Amino acid sequence: MTATATQFDMDSDGDLDFLNHPVNGPMMLFTNNQQIGNQITLRLRDLCGNHYAIGVKVQIVTAEGSQSREVQLGGGFMSFDALDIHFGLGKVQEVKSVSIRWADGEINTYGPLISGAIYDIIPR
Repeated sequence: MTATATQFDMDSDGDLDFLNHPVNGPMMLFTNNQQIGNQITLRLRDLCGNHYAIGVKVQIVTAEGSQSREVQLGGGFMSFDALDIHFGLGKVQEVKSVSIRWADGEINTYGPLISGAIYDIIPR
């Protein structure tokens, strides 16, 4: 059976929830209330034509290593990715640095950032 699915932080509590809509069935929302571990969420807004920052690449560096994500508009068949960038951090309390490569090639670096927050970022 084919279904539409996405994960996003529906209730802004820092953990990812899951929305699923089977083709011949009712929409189902799975709310994650575990809140185990730390996280950070980045909302990128490019004010120069690419408002939702599609294609932007983000890398974070913590005491435990690095992670990277790309803002994508599409997911799989009948699915999509949320525009907010979510990083699970486990026990890490702080992100040492965030590097953002914008669609025009410009790179901005921010940090340190405290875990457990949502950051709205607009390029300099």
